[in-house]
Amino acid sequence: MSEAQRTIRLHKKTIGIRDAVELVLNPAEFLAPPKVPEEILRENLLIHHAMGCDNTESVEFKLKNGWLLRGVPDAWHQDKIVELKVVRPHSDRDKLLRLAAFQGMIYALAAGISKVEVWLYYAMSGDTQVYTFEVDDLQPGNFFNAVEHNLWVLQQLQKLNLEIAKFKEPPENKLSMRAVKFR
Repeated sequence: MSEAQRTIRLHKKTIGIRDAVELVLNPAEFLAPPKVPEEILRENLLIHHAMGCDNTESVEFKLKNGWLLRGVPDAWHQDKIVELKVVRPHSDRDKLLRLAAFQGMIYALAAGISKVEVWLYYAMSGDTQVYTFEVDDLQPGNFFNAVEHNLWVLQQLQKLNLEIAKFKEPPENKLSMRAVKFR
């Protein structure tokens, strides 16, 4: 599955960890279709592999409201979780840093690890900046309150959609149609 696909299942109450973070940090962008070209996704995958961020072990984190967050951290070491983001000329570096830090926080909590390391790889220069965060410094309680709230809002929108779907067009008036035919 490509990074650009959303992984949310309202009826099963599961969401991808990246999507949960996007839902809190960038709700307007979460609701818009992802716009990452396939060639960029492939190139990012090659960069991740070259940097040793090719983990395949997934983690799950259950929220108090029953939602299950699922994902695969880029790299999983004994003492830290590593999240790598590729910075391109038009990238918002600060947004990528926040996204990676909170993704890493969820992975770390699921793995019972207290440290997150974010690597920002600059595609044009090949330079890497490393940022280290303690999980508690990212205020996971506040973050998860926001995740739970936004997921609740999505569920309410789905219920509203289902209610609206019950109202279909009124049935055709067959008598008036016959009258039109015979004129």
